[in-house]
Amino acid sequence: MRNLFVKGLMATAAVVALASCSNDEEVAMTESGATHDVTLGVSVQIPGTKAATGAGDVNQVTDGTFAAIDGIYVVPMINGSRKGPIKLDGIAAGTGTGSSKTTWRKEKITNDVNGFRVYGNLPSDVAGRLTSGSFSYAAPATTDNAHTDLVGWMEDNMDGKSLVGQYPLLYFANSDVLGGYYGVKDDVNDWDDIVDWKDLTKENLGDRNRVKISPVNYGVGVLASGVSYRRATRTLEAEANCFGDADSTPVEDRQTYTDLSSTGMTLCGVFIQDQPTAIDIDLLGTDHDGVLVAAATNATLQTNALSFATGGNAVVENANIYAVVTPEENEGIPVSFQFQNNTGHYLFLNSGDVIAPDGYVYYSTSLTKNGTSLKVFDADYTTLLNANIINWSNGTPYLPVATDVQIGVEIDVQWQQGISYDVEI
Repeated sequence: MRNLFVKGLMATAAVVALASCSNDEEVAMTESGATHDVTLGVSVQIPGTKAATGAGDVNQVTDGTFAAIDGIYVVPMINGSRKGPIKLDGIAAGTGTGSSKTTWRKEKITNDVNGFRVYGNLPSDVAGRLTSGSFSYAAPATTDNAHTDLVGWMEDNMDGKSLVGQYPLLYFANSDVLGGYYGVKDDVNDWDDIVDWKDLTKENLGDRNRVKISPVNYGVGVLASGVSYRRATRTLEAEANCFGDADSTPVEDRQTYTDLSSTGMTLCGVFIQDQPTAIDIDLLGTDHDGVLVAAATNATLQTNALSFATGGNAVVENANIYAVVTPEENEGIPVSFQFQNNTGHYLFLNSGDVIAPDGYVYYSTSLTKNGTSLKVFDADYTTLLNANIINWSNGTPYLPVATDVQIGVEIDVQWQQGISYDVEI
């Protein structure tokens, strides 16, 4: 069982085992085969939460605490055919370090079941469609309250791409992919007292009456991003004189950012292109037409690049933005940070555009896999992106289209924890 935060999102290797079913939501199997009572349990790496708003919501904390998990469903399968889902009880928030939980429940399952799927943090209306052959889970809706013109501009300039919100912090396991499930026949010991679960099997359940599906990992990734305004590790040209008192301020009268005594540039959020507008039964995107938007939860710019926490895990504390992202095969994924110009001055861009006071501007980079086997965004992995603003005149008044992306020049990669970027934009 891989440690999820050595390779991704988890802070420790503690295992949480869970399984139960509410009486009012029990779904009976409809196959004609004989049934028997099976004590069904699911082994889940430390659980998460439904939405990404801060470090605690995506378990990006070093104290081992985790937020609650809900919407847990087990779908028995017969030769890959999905049967009625069984809803399990949720788990309350707790401490993951050095602790585990086990709950289990007996369910009547047909003897010819030979596989299981597990979903966590799945909304009930979506779970009701799990047995549909054309299952699709549409991305949550979002509104862009930081730029009223952006949606219409996207329709005209980005081939119909649309803004999407973040999916919940979804969990997923498919026993066929895992190599099978654990199953034994034991009429003496309770589920959590089983010492030897034997080897994984893809055989029919038969007379096995204790079942464990393990491990259930995140079916999504997390982007943790630190945004800063700091000098790079190499010599740079002098900061651009790009702020003026009026939209016609002559070049010779413009000021640098450090000259200003106003509030400054305020980080609003991040826009990630190539994210899906819907995902399939395996939680994989069905298209690349979405632009995911995630608000900043920490608008204070960093003074240094962030890094993964010590101890071999992939926790990133005190980031400016945390976003739940779906696995993405594409190369050159545009990522844009949105700022509001609160300097009280006009901002003159290299493109010739001028951003008025209180207006919005975007600073962009492009993320690639750099020839590795890891995806830019991968299930179970934390992607760390450090973005350093080196020139406020490098922005654009709208999201960049593919030909307008300014690619960062400093990339810091730590593969053992997932891809880590340190880019200048």
